[in-house]
Amino acid sequence: MKKCKTIIVFIFSFCISGFSQEYGYLVVNIIDANKTVINEGDKLINIDENLNNTFKDFNVFSYKYAYPKAKNEYLKRFASIECNCNVEELATFLEENYPNYFSDIEYARDLGYPDYDPSDAMWYQTNSDGTPVLWHLNKIESDKAWDITKGASNVTIAIIDRGFDISHPDLTNKILSTVDPRTGNPFGIYFGIVSFHGTFCASCAGAETDGGGELASVGFNTMLMFYDYNISAADIAYHASFDRNADVISFSYTGSTSATTREKLLVREVLGNGTVIVRSAGNTQSDSDDNRFPFAHQVDNRIIIVSSTDKSDFHTNPTGTTHANYPEVSICSPGYSVMGAIRYDNGNVPYPYQVRGGTSYATPIVAGTCALLKSIDKNLTPAQIKNIIQTTADPIADAHLYPGTIGAGRVNAHAAVLAARCYSGLPIVHGTITQSVTWNTDKHAIGTITVPNNVTLTIASTVKFDHESSIIVHPGGKLIVNGGILTAACDNKMWQGIIVSGTSNQQQTAQYQGTVELKNGAVIEHALCAISTVDSTGGIIKVENATFRNNLQAIKYLPYERIGNGGIIADNVGKFTNCTFIIDPANRFSANGKSFQYHV
Repeated sequence: MKKCKTIIVFIFSFCISGFSQEYGYLVVNIIDANKTVINEGDKLINIDENLNNTFKDFNVFSYKYAYPKAKNEYLKRFASIECNCNVEELATFLEENYPNYFSDIEYARDLGYPDYDPSDAMWYQTNSDGTPVLWHLNKIESDKAWDITKGASNVTIAIIDRGFDISHPDLTNKILSTVDPRTGNPFGIYFGIVSFHGTFCASCAGAETDGGGELASVGFNTMLMFYDYNISAADIAYHASFDRNADVISFSYTGSTSATTREKLLVREVLGNGTVIVRSAGNTQSDSDDNRFPFAHQVDNRIIIVSSTDKSDFHTNPTGTTHANYPEVSICSPGYSVMGAIRYDNGNVPYPYQVRGGTSYATPIVAGTCALLKSIDKNLTPAQIKNIIQTTADPIADAHLYPGTIGAGRVNAHAAVLAARCYSGLPIVHGTITQSVTWNTDKHAIGTITVPNNVTLTIASTVKFDHESSIIVHPGGKLIVNGGILTAACDNKMWQGIIVSGTSNQQQTAQYQGTVELKNGAVIEHALCAISTVDSTGGIIKVENATFRNNLQAIKYLPYERIGNGGIIADNVGKFTNCTFIIDPANRFSANGKSFQYHV
């Protein structure tokens, strides 16, 4: 039988503790029919003495099954070989001399480069324009997210990168392992930008926060694992997910222009194991999904691909190269002029911080946000987390210049954690309704839903509201609940309800008043106050054939006079017809420390 072989190489030179050595890693598909190996624990032993001698000649120090926890049968046949040798020479030797022992020999030739901007770094403690140093945390509303969750020490982000400084004061208490978890080796020493690239990325994701250091990070209490990027990122991701139970993987390198079947299957195994993968989009207009392997969208659409925005939510870089934009980009995050950590070298660098730009640094900010979501619900899947990140995003100011190429918007950590804490799997809605629309399918509402002037929101479906959520109808705006159901999303919680405002010294017309209409069997339940007007400022409420169920207050309609033509006081426009008010054992009053107040 003719065998197909895929050749990709892992060659990487690094320096540890002052000496240089060449580390090699390759994987091989064992042909079981030849009985060339026996399994002893987690190790493999060759029956063939010639092969054993070959391994000795090439300084092979590890030979074992590569993916023992994989579900895919094809992956289970692969073994990993690690050596202190020229891995390309070893792979060639095995191919030529042992074609009936091994197939699908793979090793990586080009590991890519970091996604950073090549411009000179700027050292300063506060930005020259007066913007706070950590503007990116304010922009994504990290502080509001931390009011809900500060992350958790049992949630881990694995950073696959190069240039880690475990002595940095903002990282030393956040690192789960002071050596590479896969190899047990000290982290490599690099030069140039790579000397601190991993340190910078790690600080954006999970620098110590509220612990006496200089930095803060969106991940807050999230813990970190560092992996030297010296073999295929797919293999490292597998180890992080299955051997170390990483919740999120952050990867800020270009990657390759292709991936083998094995690598693609590994990526899908990692995602199937519940580990989120977040990767950088690139920093140039020539970047695309085609040089993002093995973590490319075309490998698996659950991967989150991140590009950049600036302090004013523009994607266009005002001072340099605009970062990548292409259809597979999932989301944007602050990535221009971000403050982070560089090498500390045990105190030899007096100020180990720097401002830099790159999707390299936008990516771990999103990874840190994903970690916050995992701290709320460990069972959220990569697909669900990607959906939350995208559907809670804020708009990008110049999105019209990049139609369909910069993702769903700019990440908003606060909105994301709101959506995660009672995640229903429904499409998420939040913010201001910008044009008249009808919701015919079920939704999950977070934050404040605002209905402004000249906009009508019609709800003909079930909408589940976070317990801090409400609908505010402004003068000239209209909310119609046409047979829809408005209820609370969170178990044993109550949502805020509908607030309608108006202009009390004007006529009771839609021009001057906010309007709420309930009809055709509409239901509002589990609200603190189902519908209320604001401090006698006006508003029109019309209800016919509707049910108010288990609300602490159903209607709070504050009095104001309707002034007709000529200053004559006229009858109010608002009315209630055929309404049903119910309090039953399913109410949530006691669970929220409340007692029923009144229906109207």
